[in-house]
Amino acid sequence: MNGETGLSESSIVDITYINTEKLQSMDDIEGYCLSVLKMLDVTNGQLSIIICDDQEIRRLNNMYRSKDTPTDVLAFGQLYDGDPVPGEEANDKSGKCLGDIVISAETCLRNARRFHVPFQEEMERLLVHGILHLLGMDHDERDSSMIRKQEQLLRDIKQKKTKK
Repeated sequence: MNGETGLSESSIVDITYINTEKLQSMDDIEGYCLSVLKMLDVTNGQLSIIICDDQEIRRLNNMYRSKDTPTDVLAFGQLYDGDPVPGEEANDKSGKCLGDIVISAETCLRNARRFHVPFQEEMERLLVHGILHLLGMDHDERDSSMIRKQEQLLRDIKQKKTKK
């Protein structure tokens, strides 16, 4: 297990790699997550990102969802119905933990190949997807509003990057 982390003193995003190497092809996971949170007007929130292999995410998927198969992303939220999202209250300085996002680098790579997109683009999609879940959004076959929000955020962040 590789416990390398990307946490800095002022950071609200903690990144841990389990059974996988630090991702060289994903320039700045922490900065990307901070950009997503900023676009969603989330302040003072904390989240943890775990990048792992298929074996680890399969174990977690089986343990928490009774699905004995790897998946691309799992989100374990720590906000409850009625909890304000950090930043919604003017005096909220709590640094409330939003939760944990677990992403399989192996499944991400397979998805990228399947959808003919760069690995980094697929990783960004999974990060946004996980963050939206932590903020209480969900999706199913009948309601794709979360997926529309996800894709809009991805476009907005990409556009903002190109303007720099």
